[in-house]
Amino acid sequence: GSTLSGKSTAWQMLVRAMCRLRRENVEGFVAVKTFVINPKAIPYANLYGEYDLQTFEWTDGVLSKVMREQCADEKPDQKWLLLDGPVDTLWIESMNTVLDDNKKLCLM
Repeated sequence: GSTLSGKSTAWQMLVRAMCRLRRENVEGFVAVKTFVINPKAIPYANLYGEYDLQTFEWTDGVLSKVMREQCADEKPDQKWLLLDGPVDTLWIESMNTVLDDNKKLCLM
């Protein structure tokens, strides 16, 4: 969507509503924990991680670390990883490579 069209406000209001319904013990609602990253503010290698050809070691990027933390958390809360910032063709194209035909994230 366009800049200042309310995208961030929309997800923030949804999170608040879902957390409030959870606090009021409305059945079917769980708390939501958000992880917000502005991918444009992080260098490409730090965003995804990188493989060092000299040491043959992988260094996790911000997305890798956050995903590991979210997957390790066994609480029933929903965990939302939000890439909130301007779209850059380089990082969005890299993100498309990990999505399957149904646009679902594939991690192996």
